Formats: sequence, structure tokens, C-alpha cells
Amino acid sequence: TVLRLTLGIIFFVHGSQKVLGLFGGTGLAGFALWLGTYGFSPVSAYGIAFAQFISSILMLIGIFSRIGAFINGLIML
Repeated sequence: TVLRLTLGIIFFVHGSQKVLGLFGGTGLAGFALWLGTYGFSPVSAYGIAFAQFISSILMLIGIFSRIGAFINGLIML
């Protein structure tokens, strides 16, 4: 439980930087521009940002936490 909550908080902060622009993040537009420099489309950048944000919430709540952890693992890979 402690590991799940700790990782959930870390990924929530990281995802909220991408989606909401909190904690010094650039928000969706900035993340899409940055990921575009690596050849990704803006649509995939939005999908990645929302997937990380929502999966971190799943990990924090404890509902489908294994699926949320798997999604975050794929994104970080």
C-alpha cells in the first residue's frame, strides 16, 4: 500500500505537470510541442499525458491499480 501510494503521488505530480500545468509544468500545449521534437504527433502527446494522469489517479484510489501501474510503466519505458 505504501509503495502504491508513493508511486501514485509521484506519477500524479508528473502527470499534472503535463495535463494541468501545475508544479511548474508547461501544460498540454507545451508537452505536445516538446514531444513533437521527437517525432510524435500532438494527438499521441495528449493521449500519453491523459493516460499518465488518469492511471496515477487509479493507483492512488486503489481501483484497477495494477492496470494503472502497467500503463505508467509503459509510458515511462
